[in-house]
Amino acid sequence: MAATAMMPFLTPSLCANTKRLVDGNVEFCREAAGLACGACNLVQYCSKECQKAHWREHKGQCKSDLMQPEYVPAWAREGRTPSFIENDETLPIASSGQRRYLWGNMPALDIMKMKENEGLGDLGRDISLLFAASGDCRNIVKTIVGLPEGYTGQCTAVLNDRDFAVVARNAILLLLALRLDPEASAPMMIHLWYSALIPAIMLDTLQREILPYIENVCAKVNDKPAHSLQAKTFKFPMGSLRLLLKKEQWFRLASFFKVPDGLTCHSATTLRRQTTLNPDRKDNLDRILYSWPPGQRLGCMKFRAEGILLPFGSSTQEFDTPNPTFFQKPGVWPMKDDADPLRGWLHTDYLPYAPIAKADVYGSLFFFLGDLLLKFCKRVRNTRLSFQLYNVDVRELPSYLRQDGRKAFDRIEVDNICDRGYIGPSTTVSLFALLLQPKPQNPHATLILLFQTAVRETERALGHGYKATDLPRRLQRMRKLLGDWHTRDMLLGSLARPDAGEGEGETAAAKYNPELIRMADVQDRFGDFDGLFDMFWKGERMDEVLAANGVRVRVRKRGRGIVDQWPYRVRRGMTKEEFEVLCRVDVSGSERYVEVERVEAK
Repeated sequence: MAATAMMPFLTPSLCANTKRLVDGNVEFCREAAGLACGACNLVQYCSKECQKAHWREHKGQCKSDLMQPEYVPAWAREGRTPSFIENDETLPIASSGQRRYLWGNMPALDIMKMKENEGLGDLGRDISLLFAASGDCRNIVKTIVGLPEGYTGQCTAVLNDRDFAVVARNAILLLLALRLDPEASAPMMIHLWYSALIPAIMLDTLQREILPYIENVCAKVNDKPAHSLQAKTFKFPMGSLRLLLKKEQWFRLASFFKVPDGLTCHSATTLRRQTTLNPDRKDNLDRILYSWPPGQRLGCMKFRAEGILLPFGSSTQEFDTPNPTFFQKPGVWPMKDDADPLRGWLHTDYLPYAPIAKADVYGSLFFFLGDLLLKFCKRVRNTRLSFQLYNVDVRELPSYLRQDGRKAFDRIEVDNICDRGYIGPSTTVSLFALLLQPKPQNPHATLILLFQTAVRETERALGHGYKATDLPRRLQRMRKLLGDWHTRDMLLGSLARPDAGEGEGETAAAKYNPELIRMADVQDRFGDFDGLFDMFWKGERMDEVLAANGVRVRVRKRGRGIVDQWPYRVRRGMTKEEFEVLCRVDVSGSERYVEVERVEAK
């Protein structure tokens, strides 16, 4: 398929003048943009003429309250207690909506890092990767792109997730990468992945180029029992994709290519906004927006309203069709209100891709993903890759793998299923430790565990007294990095007892000053994470669990490893500016990675 057939969609205009008159017709400007709006730094123009012509439309955005240097949340303007305090949501910033994760909520990982681990001495070695609770396919994308140039071996990547919608979307995205030219598949992947509305021509392409693969399977398994497992391997010149589903799921997968009857762009957008712009959640959203810079605030609100991942000033005229991979369950937007494409990628990776309009954070992500996915699609077309997708409970996955002949892996990534809220650390280790390659086959084989909630759960279990006792130490660290505040005494009282009643003469407006609430959130980043995690580790008797399963915490030598233990916490030597950028990222800082390796046989 020639990329030029979809050129307007593949190359979004950067000039924000979307209503230029040409021969009496209104159309968006397609000229290259070299100027940014000096006031908001969010939109770009090809000329001063286009900027002047667009001012009437852009003025409301540029002068929005969200673009003020100091944003004042509604509860502060109205002098009232914010709803998240009334609802006793004083600890983490709460969320609502469907608790499903079609987008990643932790930055993507390259789980291989061959250069730093196995080295470049054998670029023809075969490697096997297991993403046991994959979520979206961001980790596989980053891992494949990270393979060394000149790699010639066979790479097998197994992805599993218990949510059928996650597996279905991953299968469609990977089939796109395998089937179409990279220049066409990469931008299509961006919008199928993240945009609630897509161009009709894109859906037509999916139905023409990808859907027939699924329909052929449906025709062949039509007479099989509904719950019978049916596997199909789709082969391409350099790679393949094997998908194991129940018969009924194959037919359900075909529905992901079709917009539900009666669903229009307007009704789909209205449905989505009921979650993303829920008026009952206004205070929770303001709590988030307050700590962000103006450009990110307005970009976030634009994305919540429109649901299309594009540079800020780009035309959305062609996005005229609901993305059917989202709208499968009638009357439901399938994610939480705080689901955001930014959460799945490392800010230090996408911020350097900022366009001329430097405040356009979502534009930065768009250009980063365009570059990354183009590299991924090219690698897919030129590397011997085998994708294998499952949709099973992670506790059943090892038995499926053994039945299919997969016995050992060079890397196993399990997301945060080792948290107590899922299957827990002991069960996770017992399920996957023996699936690691033995030391003689690969001394660098690694199981990657993510403990996303262990520190916070341990802190809460210790009770309010622990946090109050630790508060002076946290505030000392905060002052060292951020400087002192005139409101120090008020901070000590407010942070120590965020749920305390109003004192004599104290108003809700003063007690719930947004800056105090922000500082209450910020101080959590300075907790004793090492001590708290050590309590958790010992409480779960993890050293004994590892030893019983023939593994240990990986011994790092000469800087080798996959991911830092605490990649998002405040580090020594961090500048105030670096800290402010970190605070815009939706991580708490207490996320802890543990790398596990097999014990050498004696």
